[in-house]
Amino acid sequence: NASRHCRKPVINAGDGVGEHPTQALLDVFTIREELGTVNGMTITMVGDLKHGRTVHSLAKLLTQYRITLRYVAPKNLHMPAEIISFVASKGIKQVGKQHSWIWTADMVSNTLN
Repeated sequence: NASRHCRKPVINAGDGVGEHPTQALLDVFTIREELGTVNGMTITMVGDLKHGRTVHSLAKLLTQYRITLRYVAPKNLHMPAEIISFVASKGIKQVGKQHSWIWTADMVSNTLN
């Protein structure tokens, strides 16, 4: 772990299949630039949520805001339980499985693997 040996801040650009925190930072930056705020939004994550490392990082980062997360995924590709547990532990409302939610979201994050 580079951060243990470096006196300067280290930004993790990703760890292969698990996380992609720099993309999550860019996603939140884009939301704020385009929509003005993240707070109060309903954000729907669509696609392969099981393997999509970008949505894993984004879900974790979004716990810093007052939002609702909705998940839409094919069978067997749902958001991993550890991500759902982490998000829940931060008091974020999460719901899943309604395809019609895509059309009523403030923002949609689509992951295709």
